[in-house]
Amino acid sequence: MCPVTVTAADGTGINFQIDKPIVSGSKELYLTDDKTQVVQLFPKILDESDKKRLYRLATEYRDKIFQTPGGKYFTDLFCWPQYAFEYEKRLALVVPAYGPNFFFGPDTNLAGANKKAHWFLSAKNFTRFLPYQERGSLIGYLRLCLELSRAVRKLHEVGLCHWDLSGRNCLVDPISGKFYLINIDLIFEWSGVAQSRLLRGENPDFTAPEIIATKELFPSDPQCCLPSETTDLHSLAVLIYMFLLHRHPLRGSKYHGPDPRRSEELLMGKDSLFIENPTDTSNSLKALSDQEDLRPWVDPVNLPYTTMGPYLKELFDRAFIKGLHAPKERPKPLDWERALVRTVDLLHPCANPKCLMGWFIFDIEGPKPKVCPYCGTVLKGRLPILYFFSSKDGINYSSDSHILVVHHNQYLYPWHVDNRIFPNERTSDENRKPVGFFSFDAKKGWYFSNQTLDSLQDLSRKKPIPQGQAVEIIDKQQLILKTGTDGRVASFRIMEL
Repeated sequence: MCPVTVTAADGTGINFQIDKPIVSGSKELYLTDDKTQVVQLFPKILDESDKKRLYRLATEYRDKIFQTPGGKYFTDLFCWPQYAFEYEKRLALVVPAYGPNFFFGPDTNLAGANKKAHWFLSAKNFTRFLPYQERGSLIGYLRLCLELSRAVRKLHEVGLCHWDLSGRNCLVDPISGKFYLINIDLIFEWSGVAQSRLLRGENPDFTAPEIIATKELFPSDPQCCLPSETTDLHSLAVLIYMFLLHRHPLRGSKYHGPDPRRSEELLMGKDSLFIENPTDTSNSLKALSDQEDLRPWVDPVNLPYTTMGPYLKELFDRAFIKGLHAPKERPKPLDWERALVRTVDLLHPCANPKCLMGWFIFDIEGPKPKVCPYCGTVLKGRLPILYFFSSKDGINYSSDSHILVVHHNQYLYPWHVDNRIFPNERTSDENRKPVGFFSFDAKKGWYFSNQTLDSLQDLSRKKPIPQGQAVEIIDKQQLILKTGTDGRVASFRIMEL
């Protein structure tokens, strides 16, 4: 064991021990003495362009991401290099150590292992190998998908992309809804892609079809597709689809010939086809007799992608139908952010305490009875549905295409009330606090309690609702949540189930 002390460019001392390293790809990993950071030592054969790129990630791009308004938020989303130095002619990066929530607990069959995303993506891993207590709930997966979208959006804002945005470079915790992007050394400037063998897409499940279809071409060939912002968009869509449905959107039953290598290239490349394409079912996924334990994930007939609600359904269509072979049509990270925020508002808790996912996305326009798609439990009772409206002149109101499915102890937040606010890294602490909540009493019905709203009015009864008071919710009722052109009106529909 050899103790090492180095000084980073800003004067920070870094102490670690050269001992038996953990090997990750071509890197050697050493935990610092205080166990809060990890030193990544790269091989001596690193070329100068890669060295400069990695130094920029640890300096210039670190500042662009973290030293900007809202930048602190991303310290929880990126395992970003904090320092770079050279040790015995080898480049080293210093990154944060993973938080304890990204390791499987001691009482599980995966005790101590990293919570790499691949454990949570496929139906086989999710059902047969993932510890039951680590599976999380639907609301947790939606939240981590939201963090994933924000992370990719931030990368693209500063001109970066990830050549392998896949399950092996993400850590997740669906219990808390947390996401963490690792292996940041694989990130590069997408406007000036290095013509490296590393950038040809060696993980087909998450590689854009255009890269796979042209991977035999020389990088200098104008027809060759290299990783870029648009290829990241495909990877992002695949990850979100798999986190929510635990199946791959392109791996269906279509036969592409006897040659396994060529068949794989066509399946994921030139001839790739969405397994839930409504107009071409030749690649539909069919559950096999030995996969009964993998239901409902391997059964798109009974758990179609449309169960994810209208906002995500529209983006999946753009990603895997319109944009599968037309990269410019693919949804951007901000599109996913907006859709995920609104989809969370469609969630309803399942009444079955043993339900696989705990929550489901309420299908407002679908037929009755309303049934949880994961366990078949029927939802009963009277349920308020809240529709949001905004006005440009304070007089005439139009729909925001934003709906809130109400459940007991459902909170209302500032972004529901004020149309200028959108929840993201720049949202102030004050605007993260709830402004009111809904509650249900079996004898009295549904009520909304005003906590902090200073201009809440019951438009139907023409009276104000002061802070600290509650108003009964009835069918066709309208509440002015906030006056002015930045405020919203809520219109209620009571659905009899």
